[in-house]
Amino acid sequence: LRRLCLDLGFLENRAREALLVTGSGDVEKAAELCRQASSLEGRVVRVHPDITQPEFQWGSVTKDSIGKVMRVEGGHAQVDFPKQRRWHCLARELEVEPIADKVKKGEIVQVRQGVKPAMGWGALEGDETGEVVHVNGANVVVSAKGNMWYGYVGELEVAPAPEDAELANAIVPDALLKAALGRLGAAASAEMETCRAVLGSVLKQACAGGGAPCRIMLRGEKRKALLCQQGAMGVLRLAGFRIAK
Repeated sequence: LRRLCLDLGFLENRAREALLVTGSGDVEKAAELCRQASSLEGRVVRVHPDITQPEFQWGSVTKDSIGKVMRVEGGHAQVDFPKQRRWHCLARELEVEPIADKVKKGEIVQVRQGVKPAMGWGALEGDETGEVVHVNGANVVVSAKGNMWYGYVGELEVAPAPEDAELANAIVPDALLKAALGRLGAAASAEMETCRAVLGSVLKQACAGGGAPCRIMLRGEKRKALLCQQGAMGVLRLAGFRIAK
């Protein structure tokens, strides 16, 4: 059961049923039964964009909702969404959400590009990353530098992870900067303008120092503008800045 659930990622109920059917305790046969039962169970999904009206109504779910499939049986599915648990639909009305589907226990993640977390930035503010320590339906718990972040699977994405420090140093001028700027550019226009103004001011002050170390204090709204916008602190870190809590 441990191998089926923790290592292979199958739901506990489905794994128990498969083990009972095989009777021999053969994990490989049980795993194959789990795969045959449903290719969607345990996957992170959203309603297919071609669906205008689900067979059993929308309820509290929208086209933008992202959730986890808890069970599929006879062409029907139950999905846990942030605003509605055990949402009932036809399995054919769903599609796998490729970014959120990669968010699993043990992965290093960050707040997804262009997303404002419903329960707040918390431990993942300022482009911080953390390890997924618990997933329960659409709910996710992330450990980041000793603090816990609580949110939803659709609000996260797996963080880029260079294989070693040498590679990380080699790609800083290009790939990492491009990634940080890409995250920064995905913001809503009003938030983006505020963040851009503060970010430009900080970089200008640094340039005015002729490359010498400088201390810049940010408080209140200016600090929030950088910490609560994906990409901003990533750009500053690449320029040699660090967050002073």
